[in-house]
Amino acid sequence: ELKVLIHPADNLYWRDGERIWYLPRERLADTPTDRIEAKYLVFPHHSSTAKTQFSEIGETEALEALITKSFNFSRFKRRGVELLSKLVRKVRSFRLTYRDIGGAVEAISALFYS
Repeated sequence: ELKVLIHPADNLYWRDGERIWYLPRERLADTPTDRIEAKYLVFPHHSSTAKTQFSEIGETEALEALITKSFNFSRFKRRGVELLSKLVRKVRSFRLTYRDIGGAVEAISALFYS
């Protein structure tokens, strides 16, 4: 299990045999109420046999994935579709297939830090 903690120093180190990634403080909002504009949607899929693969997907596929994975979608109905449609038009969307969590974190980190 990967633990993600807030720490201003090292982004990665070992503790008690666990691999831990830290989120650099500059990557976080100043306060919990700050708004952060979404840039990416990432839809992860674990496979015990696949190599880590990161591929960009289109708006339609992203919208379908959001609707499929939304646990309270039926509550919002048409307004929900409008909000999700607006979101997928504003961001880049990706499908991430991964075997181990370390590979997934590296792939996502490359997206944010490139």
